Amino acid sequence: MVIAIFTDTYPPQINGVATSTYNLVRAFKNNGHRVIVVTTRFDKGKLSIKDDVIRIPGIVLKKLYGLTITRFYNRHVIKYLKDAGAELIHYHSDASMGVFARRASKILNIPVVYTYHTMYEEYTHYFSKGKFFDSTMKKLVRNYSRSVSKHLNTIITPTEKSKEYLLKAGVKQNIFVIPTGMNVDRFYIYKDTQKFMTSFKNRHNYKTNTKTILSLSRLGKEKSIDVTIKYFASYIQSHPNDDVRLIIAGEGPDKKEFVNLVNKLHINKKVIFVGKIPNKKVVNYYLISDCFVSSSLTETQGLTLLEAMASRIPVLARKDKTTLLLINDSKNGFIFENLEEFNEKLEIILTMNIKQKNELKSNIESSLKKYSLETFYEKILEAYNYAIENHNKKN
Repeated sequence: MVIAIFTDTYPPQINGVATSTYNLVRAFKNNGHRVIVVTTRFDKGKLSIKDDVIRIPGIVLKKLYGLTITRFYNRHVIKYLKDAGAELIHYHSDASMGVFARRASKILNIPVVYTYHTMYEEYTHYFSKGKFFDSTMKKLVRNYSRSVSKHLNTIITPTEKSKEYLLKAGVKQNIFVIPTGMNVDRFYIYKDTQKFMTSFKNRHNYKTNTKTILSLSRLGKEKSIDVTIKYFASYIQSHPNDDVRLIIAGEGPDKKEFVNLVNKLHINKKVIFVGKIPNKKVVNYYLISDCFVSSSLTETQGLTLLEAMASRIPVLARKDKTTLLLINDSKNGFIFENLEEFNEKLEIILTMNIKQKNELKSNIESSLKKYSLETFYEKILEAYNYAIENHNKKN
């Protein structure tokens, strides 16, 4: 099969959609399919085509995580897809590439599949001011989702949570719930980790008994980094004899606010902001950590939670529909709802003995099986075949 993947973001950019899309491309290529990626340039330059990755130039919106906006049509791309014999289009974002994907499917008369990655209602605060305008924006988002879905016969969501949202928004089309697949082996053994660990700990004056908690995400309000910081401050205050550090990895529009909060709480010696981490180096940060923490309530697929689990480190995540799907509390990870539970479970994690750690790792490995690239591939292929069959019935 020849598949065209349209996405506004793709590696080397670092975010959940880029990673998920790359995993999809890899899974289908591994199974003998030709995959053509149509995406944007994240730097200056002309349209480029290399190894079936087409990058279209546009305007880079630096304040919106470096998203690039391009024109909604490009004749060179259409010709390339037509000459390649593209049989299906699968798009992953709603900006330029989403519009272009729907237009291309009509021009080429091939089915189009859409993966709903992002709960856009959780991001309306970036475009509106005040509760009234934010409420209006949320209604517009729901109307948009319902309107776009009318042009599709197949939609994919990574979790039941996002499916439920689309159904409540009035989407009538068939929805496949398919968790994002990943190469779990990549996060377990990494040849550079020991060297990196030694260098990092020396640089930040670690002692023999120093513990590390990792937070890795976009530094935006919707990720609730402030909750993590406040709860961490409470933990170290109630455990004055524990030497614990919080690594906050990532960049985003609210980083300054989080840095100020750390200073206000007088925990700047305990918190390390490391900025954006190159994709190849992310593994190191998981593997040097004793715990991964997430306070976000806006995850649609929980990709960083899965990555941490694939690294076989304990996950401490705030209770949410997505985290409940991934984590069986106290079995393959830990869930908290409030400050008291955060402190209680973080203490359990940081004082686990070898037997408890091995039991947790065993449970994590069992739960990761359904997120393998091969399982991901089989489920996506089923959705593709459904889309093709339905498209053929209409033609």
